[in-house]
Amino acid sequence: MKKLLVLALAILSLSACQMTEEITFNEDGSGMYDFKMDMGAMMKMGKGMENSKDSLAEKKAPKVKDTIIQFSDLLEKMQDSLNNLTPEEKESFKYLKKMSLRLQMDESKDEMLLSYILPFKDVSELENILNDINKIEKKRRGTSGEMKGMDKVIPKSKVRYSFNKHSFKRTSILNEKNNKKQEQDSTFKNNDLKQIFQMLSYKIIYHFPKKIKSVSYKDALLSADAKTLHIEVPMDKMIKNPKLLDFEVIFE
Repeated sequence: MKKLLVLALAILSLSACQMTEEITFNEDGSGMYDFKMDMGAMMKMGKGMENSKDSLAEKKAPKVKDTIIQFSDLLEKMQDSLNNLTPEEKESFKYLKKMSLRLQMDESKDEMLLSYILPFKDVSELENILNDINKIEKKRRGTSGEMKGMDKVIPKSKVRYSFNKHSFKRTSILNEKNNKKQEQDSTFKNNDLKQIFQMLSYKIIYHFPKKIKSVSYKDALLSADAKTLHIEVPMDKMIKNPKLLDFEVIFE
């Protein structure tokens, strides 16, 4: 019972955070990747739990932060902990040196936003970015860190992107091991936990330099100038079927 309660609270805290994958493309195929985690609701919930523990505790001044962490500095500090990685894993982390993490927080307003920002020369560089972010964060924060459980809600599959002057494609790459693990995940066999995951959504916002002629995803929304694409799906559906967000965009 205790383990179930801990798991439920961990997932509940994550369900209070919204995730947005935003990419801005330039004409030459380069661009900017920005993965956002809005954790304001989670902060509010955590504050309420602290207050209930000791209502007589000394009130602290609310924190206000706007901090940018360069991953090049972070990876340098973590050099010892990265020594146990395989040569392939070390190589895959090299591109993360260009990434920065921005933390914006205002406790008085219950606002907290984490943004992982990465400039890229070609969108193919982003194929395994979320898995790599997960690995770095686990090592940086440790197994009991504040982001523990983040990997439970971020899809395990790689995502392949392709972009040219005529079209854009987003394709999830699955293997048999991924599919079997998702089918056996007890998280989705518990109705209460399933409802919690349904509270969380995964948003996609893509900005293109050209007008969009058509999108294969039927529920996609376009901006007034037809250059920005918006898609939002329930997180539980995306975890069970990452290919739900496979689509193609045709430009005018």
